[in-house]
Amino acid sequence: MSWPSVIVPHALALQRLAVTPYTFAIIFLPAFFSYYAMAVLVQLPDTRFYRAALLPIVFWMSFRANMSLDFTWNYAGYAYLNQGLSLGMFTIAMRSTAWVLAERPYTRLPIYKLRNGTVNGHNGKTPTEHDFSVPSALWNAWDLTMNLRGIGWDGPQRIHIPTPYFRVESRPIFAFLSFSRLTFLALALDTLSRSVRSFGPDTFGTPKGGTIFDPLLPPLERYTNSFVITLLSGTTAYVMIEATYQLHAVVFTIVFQQYPSQWPPLFDSPWLSTSLISLWGRRWHQLFRECFVVVGSKPMEKYLGRAGTVMGAFAISGLLHDIGMRGMGRGGDTAEVVGFFLMHGVGVSMEHAWRKATGRRVGGIIGWLWVFFWLVFWGQVVVDVWARRGLIGSEFFHAPYRPTTLILNWISRKN
Repeated sequence: MSWPSVIVPHALALQRLAVTPYTFAIIFLPAFFSYYAMAVLVQLPDTRFYRAALLPIVFWMSFRANMSLDFTWNYAGYAYLNQGLSLGMFTIAMRSTAWVLAERPYTRLPIYKLRNGTVNGHNGKTPTEHDFSVPSALWNAWDLTMNLRGIGWDGPQRIHIPTPYFRVESRPIFAFLSFSRLTFLALALDTLSRSVRSFGPDTFGTPKGGTIFDPLLPPLERYTNSFVITLLSGTTAYVMIEATYQLHAVVFTIVFQQYPSQWPPLFDSPWLSTSLISLWGRRWHQLFRECFVVVGSKPMEKYLGRAGTVMGAFAISGLLHDIGMRGMGRGGDTAEVVGFFLMHGVGVSMEHAWRKATGRRVGGIIGWLWVFFWLVFWGQVVVDVWARRGLIGSEFFHAPYRPTTLILNWISRKN
């Protein structure tokens, strides 16, 4: 491989490079370390100029990694790993942009023992009273790069932290409990993904993809199927995200010796949401809240006021997910993917209008039904994109070691 081919993304020639130690070192690591350098600079005062100068390099390195690497090892069922790469690289670009726009340095706060569901301690100092040093910034940047919610950091955004499942500070006990939860989630993920694929075993149940709206079925059966598929697919997505989080919780508490209180729950029972505001603002994961606010909400607020604040955040969220889908190398459906999120922005704006007109918040059983209808109705659009692009047909486990396969084989041996 020539050095010009390293500099220019191979995807421009419709070719990706398989991930090897060499390609990982020369393509992925430069993207990460440019991001890491930005995390160092955002902790130091008077570095905004340097951050702005570094930003184009971060953009280029993340774009290059996104377009050049192939994590599938020539197996179509693993294309979702390239989707994960695209989501990660776009997140690097978003967070770096937010850090360039930061008006004051980020400071790391002491982590106290968990109290009242919060892990953001404070030592009584204002940000200007903290001691800024390059060695501490170099060390703390490792945490900041991976800490998407900013837990333990005096950043610009405050987010809701759900009440923890396990109120323990012992790393081995916490890791054991998290691993137990991970085991259950892995079984649930395999069961759900198999259930969804059973509705289209020869179409969207395979990596080649297909629509969830079967034209051969009569309308009632067709849309009943798409409704059920959407419910199962949404639940699968939730379980997949939660399982990934629990895996990271185990690794980071044991290998990197982080505190269990740095890994509070990711979700806050989203199925109990009685308004779209509570769903997206509190109960769904808040991993990208800072980026959506800084990169999406604030710029649009200048032009559209409060409506721009809402729609800007959902527009950036839609763009993130659209780029993730395109990372699978099977094209994209921007109107459908971004449209799904924009329609949720419309729904949130409708709730604001309702409260302004009536003086009452959306809530109760009517609010729950409203969230359920809005989510599933528009969800069918984006789930159909997942199906047509082969995401539903992904293989999350190597076939012989799928949890359901292992259990069924064990039962058959017992009988």
